[in-house]
Amino acid sequence: MDGQKEIEVRLCGITALEAEASKAHLRQLLSRSTDSRIILVAVESELSGLVAEAFLPTSSSEPELEVHVNMQMLLDGMAAVDADSVDTCPNGSLYRAAEAKAK
Repeated sequence: MDGQKEIEVRLCGITALEAEASKAHLRQLLSRSTDSRIILVAVESELSGLVAEAFLPTSSSEPELEVHVNMQMLLDGMAAVDADSVDTCPNGSLYRAAEAKAK
């Protein structure tokens, strides 16, 4: 894979609502990356991979304009807050508001 490493990543603080539809939406969302990069902020490491917050770079040079993947999945109604893990996420306090806004 041209020096790239494939790892399994579980998105911190959220859980998919409809497995196949959520997976397809996530793939579509990740395809929007302007340079094929995904920025991961690891929360913990598991034997099978990482638990992380994910961000997509945009064409803007301002980091606050990155797409926050975990949050976008909530806003798009494709995920729900995982009450058992949301408080371990760096931006977990924002997830409940995003979920409420999506409803």
